[in-house]
Formats: sequence, C-alpha cells, structure tokens
Amino acid sequence: MSVIKANGAGDQSLGFYNGVATQSLRFDDGSSHKLTKDFSGSSPDNDKKMTISVWAKRGNLSGSNQVIIANYNSVRFLGELMWNTDNKISFDPGGNGNGASNSYQVRTTALFRDVSSWYHIVLAYDSTQSTDTNRVKLYVNGTQQTLTAPSGNTFPPLNYAHLYSYAGANNTIGEFGAGFNSGYLDGYLSEFNFIDGLTLDPTYFGETKNGVWIAKKYTGSYGTNGYRLQFIGTGTSTSSGSVTNPTNIGDDSSGNNNHFAVSGLASTDANIPDSPENNFCTWNPLSASASSGSVKTLSEGNLQFSGGAFGVVGGTMAVTSGKWYWETKLLSTVDGSNPFVIGFVSATSIAHSSSHDQSVVMYSDNGTGKLIQHIENSSITQNITIPSALLTFDVNDVMQFAYDGDTGKIWVGKNNTYVANDGGTDGNPSSGSNQTFTLADTTIPMTPLADHGGVAWTGLANFGQLTNAYTAPTDFNALSTANLPEPTISPAQTTQAVNHFGILTWTGNGTSDSSTNNIRSGGSGVGGEIDFKPDWTWVKSRSHGQNHNSYDSNRGAGIVLYPNLGNDEDDTSTYFTSFQDKGFNLARNGGDTNANNYTYVGWNWKANGAQTSTIAVDSVSSGVPSIASTVQANTTAGFSIVTWTNTSSNNQKIAHGLGVAPTYIIAKSRSTSSSAWVIGHSASSFNWTNDYYQFDTGQRRTDGGGTVFGATPDQNVFTFGTGAGGNGVTFVAYCFAEIEGYSKFGSYTGNGNDDGTFVYTGFRPAWVMIKRTDTTSNWAIFDRNRDPINAGGRELFANVSNAEQSHSEDWDFVSNGIKFRRNYTDNSSGGTFIYMAFAEVPFKYANAR
Repeated sequence: MSVIKANGAGDQSLGFYNGVATQSLRFDDGSSHKLTKDFSGSSPDNDKKMTISVWAKRGNLSGSNQVIIANYNSVRFLGELMWNTDNKISFDPGGNGNGASNSYQVRTTALFRDVSSWYHIVLAYDSTQSTDTNRVKLYVNGTQQTLTAPSGNTFPPLNYAHLYSYAGANNTIGEFGAGFNSGYLDGYLSEFNFIDGLTLDPTYFGETKNGVWIAKKYTGSYGTNGYRLQFIGTGTSTSSGSVTNPTNIGDDSSGNNNHFAVSGLASTDANIPDSPENNFCTWNPLSASASSGSVKTLSEGNLQFSGGAFGVVGGTMAVTSGKWYWETKLLSTVDGSNPFVIGFVSATSIAHSSSHDQSVVMYSDNGTGKLIQHIENSSITQNITIPSALLTFDVNDVMQFAYDGDTGKIWVGKNNTYVANDGGTDGNPSSGSNQTFTLADTTIPMTPLADHGGVAWTGLANFGQLTNAYTAPTDFNALSTANLPEPTISPAQTTQAVNHFGILTWTGNGTSDSSTNNIRSGGSGVGGEIDFKPDWTWVKSRSHGQNHNSYDSNRGAGIVLYPNLGNDEDDTSTYFTSFQDKGFNLARNGGDTNANNYTYVGWNWKANGAQTSTIAVDSVSSGVPSIASTVQANTTAGFSIVTWTNTSSNNQKIAHGLGVAPTYIIAKSRSTSSSAWVIGHSASSFNWTNDYYQFDTGQRRTDGGGTVFGATPDQNVFTFGTGAGGNGVTFVAYCFAEIEGYSKFGSYTGNGNDDGTFVYTGFRPAWVMIKRTDTTSNWAIFDRNRDPINAGGRELFANVSNAEQSHSEDWDFVSNGIKFRRNYTDNSSGGTFIYMAFAEVPFKYANAR
C-alpha cells in the first residue's frame, strides 16, 4: 500500500495552484436540483461560436445521463453537454429549428469513471469551420479528445447555430430542464465559464505546471450572454444587480449580470471547499467490489451511504502518519432491524466482517450487540462493549473517529464523548490519552469504512468538506489533499516521476544507421516522455512476437538479457548501442528493437547515471555483505542495479545501496544458460526465506526454495543463495523500495466480476505489472502510453514473446489507483495477485483520468 503521510505541508500544495478554483457546488441525482437562466430578449454575439469551461468531480456512476448544461426553447430541441449513460462525454448543440429531433451529437471515445478527483472540461464550438470534425472540439485536462458521432448522428452542419445562449433559450445546469425532470447531475462543479461568440482553447482557462493541468483565471471577454459561476455565494435567491462578491449560488461574477435562478439546492450545497485545488475524501464507489447481492447507494456528492445487505464501501483517500478526524451523522433509526457499521480500515482490505489487515469499527449487530471492535490480520483482538452512556443511537447522533498515524492511536466517539480502551468515556484525542485502541502497524494506510449490518442504514459522512458537528480535536486534520504531505517525487518538488521512470514508443525503420535511430523523448516519431538518461531499459515489440530485451548501464549498453528466456546474456547483439539523455540509440535492423514498421515500447528507469560503486565485503556496519557487489543506486526513487559473482555458499549477503529494505527484487544469472529469472516480493504472504517467483516460466509462487532468497532483506543487504546459480556465476539484480506517491509493490484478490477489484496505490499509475501467485499465469504489463485513455486493455506478458494483446475493456487507471473492469485473468474470482506499479503523478496532485 502506498503510504500517504501528513506533516502539515498543506500550505505548500495550495501554493502550487493559482487560487482560482477553490470551491464547488454539490449536486445529488436523487434531488430535483438545477440552475436556470432564461435568455429571452438577449441575442448572442455569435450563435455559431462559443466556449464552455468547467471543472467537474463525479459522484454516483448511476448508468443514467447526467447533464452538466442543457438548453431548450419552444422551437428548438434540446442540446446538452453531459456524462452519457456509458460514462462518455457527449455534446449536442441543440435542435435544427424545424421541430425535428436533433441528430447532431458527438461523443468521446474515452470513458470517464474516476470519482476520486477532478476533471477540467472545455467545449469549443465553431460551426464556421469547413471540416465537420473541427466544428466541435472537446478537451479534458487540457488534452483534446477523439470524438465520434453515434449511430444516426453527425457532426453539426456548416454554420449551424447552437442553442446555448440563443435568444429565448433556457440554460439549465445540472438537469435537462424544460420540464423533462431527468438527467440530474451527481457530483460537484467548480469555476464554470461560458464564453459567448468566441471559440477558445483550454489554455485560456488552465495551464500545465510540472505535468499537472491546473486552473487559471480567464481574463478575456465573456460576450453579451457569457457568464462566470464561482459558486461562492450560498443564498438561494436570484440576484438582480452587479455582483462583485457573489452572495447567491447562481450569481454571475463576469460583470454581465447573467445570474441563474436556483432550484432544489440548499445553502449547504454551495461554497464547499472540495475543489480542483483542494480535493477532499469522499466515499469511493469503485472500492465497493460487487459481490453477489451487493446493495449500496451513495448520494450527496458521495458523502451519504445507504447500505443494505453486503453494501460495503471505503474512502477515496488513505492515510498513515499524521492526525486525522472525521464524522458520520446517523440519518436512520438504529434498532433491532436497523443496525450500522462504521469505522476505519486498511485500504488494502475493504471488506465485510473481519477480513481486514487491520481495522477499528463501531457497530450495532441487529440490536443484540453494540461493540467497538479491533481487528488485526483478519482476527479480532479485542471487543469493547459500548458504555451505557453512549448506548442509545438516534437520528442525528454523530459518530466520531480521530486517528494519530504516528502512534497508531485511534479514538472512537459519539456526540463528543470518546470511548477509552477500558470501556470508560474519558478518551481524549487532543491530549493523546485514553485511546480506544492502538493499531499494531502504523505503516498500513487507513481509510474510512461504511459497512452494512445485515440490513439497511443511512449515514452522512463529513471528512472536513462540511461544517463539523463538533470541533475537531487539537491538531487533527480534515481528509483533504491540502493536508497530505509533500511527496519526495512530486510536481511541487524539483524532482518528478518523469525524472526517474518513463515510457517511450516508436516504430522501427529497419536501418542500421545509428544516426537515424535515436529513440529520445521529443524526437521525431517517438511517443511518451522521459527526462533523464536511462540506466535500465526494457524493450518489447508490440506488433510482433519478439523477445523482450533488458539492457542496463551496470553491464553496459548492448549487452542483453531476455526476460522471457533463461538464456545467459548476449553481448554480440548490437541492437542497442548506447544510453542517451532522454532516451537511447538503436544501431541495427532487428526484430527485437528496430524491424521496419514494427511497433515497440521501451520502459526506462534511472539509477545513478551509470556511476557505480564497489561495495566490498564487511564494508557496512550492519547486515554486512559477504560478497563484493557493484552498485548504482537512486535512493530518491528507491531503485538500484546490483551486479556480483556468486560463490558456492548459501545465504550470501549482497549490498543493494538503497538505505532501506527493498520490497521487490528481480535477479538473473548472466553467465549460465537456462537459468531462471527469480523474483522476490514482500506481499501476499511471501516468505523471503523459502519463496520465489520466476519470469520466464510464469509458474505459481515456488515455496520452499530457500537456496534462492535466504532471508528478508534489510536496509543494507539482501540474501542470495546458489539455487539460481553456483560458484563463479555472475548475476544482476534490480532492487526496488516503495516511495510514497511514486511506486507501490502490493497484492490484491480478484472478484471475478465486471465491477472488479479496486487497488489503491496513492497515485495515478503510469505502468503496472501483475502476476497471479496461486497458479501458473502470465506476468501482464499495462501502461498509460499504450492505453492513453480509459478503459485500457493492451497487455504484454513478461514471460512470453507474444505480440501485444488488446481487449475492449479491462481496467481503468484512476487518480488514486487501478479499477479492474471485467472478469478476466487479472481479476479472477478468489485469485491472489502481486503487482508492481509506478506513478504518473501522486494522488495529492492527480486530476481524474
């Protein structure tokens, strides 16, 4: 589990942004809500051009149309910008004015199902363009989307007048309007700009800062019928004059006085601090893996939970060190037929009952037992009977959780009275005394949990985005990205993910002229981005069945190992000439790297710029090495390359140079043919003393192979034996330690369902490799370059030479992890899987994908 720690660094993250999109308006698709503006008597500046810019955070993925903005009048038919039923974004400029149904709709090919962070959507319309596909352009997070017209539809005709801001038209935000009473939006909107008569690109409303798309203030003309809705005001009236400081929800702050009327929204829905510049935790429907009979309903911006039998959900944010506080208000009567379960759980094991790595939950079990329960490693360690002073549970009672991740102390309370471990009511999180429980492992990230109690109950959570019912304990923080720490590798730091890991794609040219074969970031015909000189490059043909090639700067460019084969290294291939700044050079025509019109991908890691050190025997103070090794280590990114020569002894100690214990090691004999790649991974009950995996065979985990890894690695050395090669055999190892917000090496259990398992990583992934542990299976590799949009499904397998496989819908990379989307081999029911993952951007700064 990627660890997110709090250290009071919120001011730094807020300083990263421009202070433009700092609040939002909440919509609930179970309510009849909308904002409306009638443009009667006001003609647009140009009804053939317009721009819409809005930030949106999704709530309930209901399978229904959810309208961002729609338009209608008595002559022209409905036009809308909305989330379609299939979770694509669709746009319709409005009817053609003759009473016929409109057929000018376009839709993204990408799916947008990330509920944990924010999207920026820009719709640019210009029907004067001679090419029909240029008349509508839609951008998400600054990137232009591919649009298609659904069956029976086309792009708008030349000089087609849109309905938005049309004279006499009614703009409706959050619903279809015009009496349809449907298409209700669920989620949040922030910084809504409508520009009348101009077609603008996203750079007028946002900018890229160290790889992250952020909001900036629009300073141009809004046109006659343009408006800016900031959702600062909380009043439900309709303003009639100039608004410098908006007081009502629908107030226009552009200076045009195009104020919107408010319907079905309350003051508590507006000016919510959950925003593109400070993203708050909510309940995460992606985490609620759909077991048979699962029933769960989320509403009120994914803050309200109504769970029937088997309804379980976790939060979008997981934390470890630091102090955190949140509340849940009961909204349903609790008695013998209406119990509840609410708590704090390890983000790796969101599940019903006691199947948790660790958790603390308060529950009422059908009225017969009212307990606070502590669970470690799926075993109940202690139950505390809730004190009699807290035993009644009524509507509007507030359940409280305060967690100190530095000490593992957790306090559970009701209506500002906290339960102590001895069953008393003198718990005091502000003073750090009389905690309810102390968690055993403070490195496990914890997330809120809402669980069914056998039947339905309803509660409204507040992770800090609403007004607290009770003052938070001293120094305890809301669950929001501004309160998360600054990761070491971060857009707000001098070093970002692209400085340590990156992906390049290219098409081979079949030549042997090294001057034309530079595969470099930003080069002609090269996709992807890296900003370093690689030290380990792994190349695979996508289009053809060719061997995987592994090159590293310890062994020297051009010396290849084959991850899908047990062969010893080959130093005569000359396919790969040199590592270069932001890439590498290929010297000759060859199917593995540069055959004509073959497509390729190269995954690249930075170690220490080929600057190696020899760590001699007995040269470190603890965990002393017993074999000299050549090491180059990137301690910032938790990656090192180690080469050494084995002896005839088992349990040899080999220095890795990371300064912390590696959690993932990939090792290969260089000088013995048909010797397997061996892998150690600190997850899924792996025992370093006896266990190992293999690349080239794809077999299940081997238990009892103690002559490979003989002991758990420590901060100085890892242990190696003769099982992979004996005296005089040379080896290379690639060693990895987790870096929060950048890398994660964990495990999960598949559920065999199209609403598949959710894996929390704490970042938006760029690259993931997965292996099922309990059976022979492929080592599947996914990355964001080969699948730049969701849903993804392009797989390469480390253990075989096969060409890339492509599936229509396998997984989504989202802002805080991976969501599997079908019953497939990487989500088999009950299967246990290990994975290694590297980040595109940490969750603290990640936009929704």
